[in-house]
Amino acid sequence: MYEIGIDGSGLRQLTDGPYDDLEPTYLPDGGIVFVSSRCHRWVNCWLTQVAILYRCDGDGSNIRPLSANKEHLERIGRFDMPHFRPREEYLREMVRYGVLAPDYPREGPLDPYELDRRYWESLWYRPSPPPEP
Repeated sequence: MYEIGIDGSGLRQLTDGPYDDLEPTYLPDGGIVFVSSRCHRWVNCWLTQVAILYRCDGDGSNIRPLSANKEHLERIGRFDMPHFRPREEYLREMVRYGVLAPDYPREGPLDPYELDRRYWESLWYRPSPPPEP
């Protein structure tokens, strides 16, 4: 992952390694949240890498995962993100696809673990109720 000034100057590498570090967003505290394949996980039914949320300091150091499956969270422990709030366009899409209720809190932080759980639950298969006789 790289950082560059708006004028094209000051190109700086923040992360390295054989990973895909994507979609970085600055956090209010100066940190960066991003999606990465560094979790070394694969989709069970296909040879496709999984990417999960990570956080690092503004200089790219102190990289740590934010989302994962239940077993992984129990192993690594939860990370506290008291000021986390996704960008508004992401929140609108989460409402649009039923991940967030339309009455979600319009201000203040949101729990990244709760958002991650809601996202994955929205993908679960739910059979339609049988038709009434």
